[in-house]
Amino acid sequence: MSLRLLIARGLLASMFLSSTFVINRYLGVSGGDWLWTGALRFIWVSIMLGLWFFLRDRRMLKRGILEFFRNWVWITAGTLWAIAYSIVCFSASYVPGWVTAAAWQTTIIATPIALACFGRRIPMKGFLLLFLLIAGVVLTQVGKAGEEQFSTVTITLGVAAILVAAFVWPVANQLVKECVAGSHGMIPPAPQGIAETSIGRVFLMSIGTLPIFLLAVLAFAPKMPTSDQYFGTMAIAVSSGVVGMSLFLWARQDAKTPLQTSAVDAMQSGQIIFSILGESIFFSGRWPDGWEIVGLLIVVLTIVLFTFSETRKMR
Repeated sequence: MSLRLLIARGLLASMFLSSTFVINRYLGVSGGDWLWTGALRFIWVSIMLGLWFFLRDRRMLKRGILEFFRNWVWITAGTLWAIAYSIVCFSASYVPGWVTAAAWQTTIIATPIALACFGRRIPMKGFLLLFLLIAGVVLTQVGKAGEEQFSTVTITLGVAAILVAAFVWPVANQLVKECVAGSHGMIPPAPQGIAETSIGRVFLMSIGTLPIFLLAVLAFAPKMPTSDQYFGTMAIAVSSGVVGMSLFLWARQDAKTPLQTSAVDAMQSGQIIFSILGESIFFSGRWPDGWEIVGLLIVVLTIVLFTFSETRKMR
């Protein structure tokens, strides 16, 4: 699979995934409980994809449900997804959107660590490109730091929480990739069927998030969702949950080397560009200038460099 094609898929996925930060910012300041914002997204995705498989191929849906209960990978990966996304929703309620979006990009450098946990590695030049990308992301946020007044404690806690989520996310995704590929001795392989498609993997992982969300709702008893949350999370479910994650997992599964996998994950940096554009258009935010433009140019340059970084030496 061409690295350029994988990068194109990753960038397209990031455009849809960026809706999460834009809409979550609105839901976070509109008074809706963060726990429902997280849970409703995956409830909507599970319902939508369940209906899609029901209408398209009921036997595949039945096999998929059986696969979910037979293989511990789906509920484990789903739980990790739920933890990561809940942290994002929680942070959106207490810290400005630029903090959430910028801190989330640490998932770019978390990917090599996640790969190392599964016995994979990327070359040194891959690390250099990842850190260059992070530098660009940081610069895009420099001008925003003085726009909103938040206490140091709030910002620190918000960033720390997002850092945890950013490391959990690639672990969940790599766990599923190893399961589908059947390439890791300690991870049970997924049989042919629903898990072969990226949309099927999104469905199984989304179902896997529901048990922990159910326990969390019962334990914390949050106030009922607002009407904005129902419609907002439905929009996130379609754009980010179904379209964005299907494209992202499709590109990730087709990545044949650790460098390709890191490149696909690194394309999430495109969310910064799309989030800034989205906030500027829909929330009347100011357009980037100064160091922010320099940061965006570095992000774009690094993406271009990634497209020429493929090597035959990777295993």
